[in-house]
Amino acid sequence: MRARDPTNSGFEGSTRGSLGTFWKSALVLSSLVLGAFVPFFVSNGQTGDYLIVQGQRVGPWILGRLIEAYGLVEIIPRLEMRSQRGDVYAHVYSLRVPATGLVMRLSACESDGLAFAIILVRLPGQEESVAAESARFKTPQGVGIGSSEEEVLRLLGRPDSTIEWEDRSAGNILVKSLDYPGLRVNIDRADRRVYGIGATARGAWAECERTVLGPTTPQQLDGQPSGYFDVPIPRSLRILPPGPDVPRERAGLSGIWSGKWTGDRPLILAVEEINLQLNRVTVVYAWGRGPTRRGSPGWSRMRALFSGPDLTLLWQVDEFRESFSTFRWLPGDSVEGTLEFRMASNKFILRTWTSRMNRMR
Repeated sequence: MRARDPTNSGFEGSTRGSLGTFWKSALVLSSLVLGAFVPFFVSNGQTGDYLIVQGQRVGPWILGRLIEAYGLVEIIPRLEMRSQRGDVYAHVYSLRVPATGLVMRLSACESDGLAFAIILVRLPGQEESVAAESARFKTPQGVGIGSSEEEVLRLLGRPDSTIEWEDRSAGNILVKSLDYPGLRVNIDRADRRVYGIGATARGAWAECERTVLGPTTPQQLDGQPSGYFDVPIPRSLRILPPGPDVPRERAGLSGIWSGKWTGDRPLILAVEEINLQLNRVTVVYAWGRGPTRRGSPGWSRMRALFSGPDLTLLWQVDEFRESFSTFRWLPGDSVEGTLEFRMASNKFILRTWTSRMNRMR
């Protein structure tokens, strides 16, 4: 409701008593307004609450709310998280946390806009007093920003999974992320200390992607056992023989190949079609869990390209990393494969795997 202007004619000729009534009303209104704002300030970090609770909250900031509910200022444009097919399924917001030198990385799902991950990140170059304030956010076990990687493993144990990537928005930090149930811990690989930590909802990014994009795993689609370890293949798999115009070193790749990457993770490469006239090469890349039993078996049908005799596959792992694979047919009917995990920004290679594959009969 629009406030009435005290200078307009409605207040001309007001008695002293009516003015007293006006100021009493104004005082009551002011109290109500201030009272309404108290919960806002309390809910946005003014309570001295620094506890990180797995799967629930980071200090006073609770998972499962719209970004507007956090009342913080966005400092850079939001980032989009995309699937391997290029579909957007989530957004990442960077919000400034006052008086702490921290940035809140808030991931919200495209389906409902609710936050499923809240990660606090300490940016480099902070004053000592500000850095000390940021270190007050901790888990009940005592893990927080500034903790060493050794302390994290001692206090929290072995993580469910680990990924490595480059944090460009924090000064191109090379990061090792340790994922625990309801918790992510980001470690700067240079000094092996925590520079980011926060709470995540159950399933986090993977669950959001499934919710937005629908079923994506072979088990949910048309996967079936391949007979090679736990690697699935699609029921719709079909091999089209290459035409006579396809060079022998390329045509030799047609078919289904199996092997193991470095580290004993099983894979299958099925080259379904090589059509030079249509400039089309279709493959199915499938994988299993391997000896660590982490992650889920899966497969993906995709387009590939030839570079000389080498068949190349490229896809985005997440917003920071990509995977680049090459496969070459060798005389004697085997295939040599190389897989590089690298930074999407500068192609810096994080890890390289190799494989020698045999034709599946």
